[in-house]
Amino acid sequence: MLRKLICICATAGWISAAGASTVWAQRNDGSLRVVVKDPSGAVVPGALVQVKGAEDRTAAVTRTDIASDGQGVATATGLTPGRYALDVSFPGFERLSVPDVRVRAGENRRDA
Repeated sequence: MLRKLICICATAGWISAAGASTVWAQRNDGSLRVVVKDPSGAVVPGALVQVKGAEDRTAAVTRTDIASDGQGVATATGLTPGRYALDVSFPGFERLSVPDVRVRAGENRRDA
């Protein structure tokens, strides 16, 4: 029997300003941090996370095979703010799909 993955997703969109002489440019991309855990709450290193855009403005964005590190954390950077779908997989566990994760400017958290 396959065990289930529990995926706790925290999204954070960052707005940063960088100066070039007297001109300031604004950067409006976001990041997605995913912590993968099993039903007992133990982290799952080596799980594969796939991030796909789930609406028109993010449809062209896909990040595949982002492996969770030793703390069970997988990070996708450079994301256009908007809606995304996540798929998380690890051998011996059921695949987990999270259909609506939002990346916004500022901090936004979601648990699934």
